[in-house]
Amino acid sequence: TGGGIYFAGVPVMGSVSLQGRSSHAGATVTLTKDGAVVGTATTESSGAYAFGSIPAGNYTLKITMPGYLSYTKTTLTVEGETDAGAKTLLGGDVNQTADSYINADDLLIILENFVKAIQYPAMDINGDGYINAGELSILLENFGKSAVSE
Repeated sequence: TGGGIYFAGVPVMGSVSLQGRSSHAGATVTLTKDGAVVGTATTESSGAYAFGSIPAGNYTLKITMPGYLSYTKTTLTVEGETDAGAKTLLGGDVNQTADSYINADDLLIILENFVKAIQYPAMDINGDGYINAGELSILLENFGKSAVSE
């Protein structure tokens, strides 16, 4: 009625599993286009997230959570209602240097803090409130792995 251009948007949704946790709440999902942030969502306890009204186009989707390797989908094509799928983030990247790699630095942090009070949340990979065999097991399972980008 106004003669202007109207860009209809569509929902974009997906889910995230955090390795070793029963609650998958708190992961940050960021949608960017040409380097600019279009939207940010946080996962619910089920791991679900959604963006309400995204215009058609190609986007980059990045999922992050402290203590976990990130996941990046470099081209997410939005043409209609879009399900980005289910992704599992691997735990163990606890060194807070954003190196996106599970290595000896991470292992040393877990061993130095074994059965001690948590100094920062990323150390509690499995979310049980303690640094214990749960964290060590997850880290060793993923030792040598790096962030996923596809």
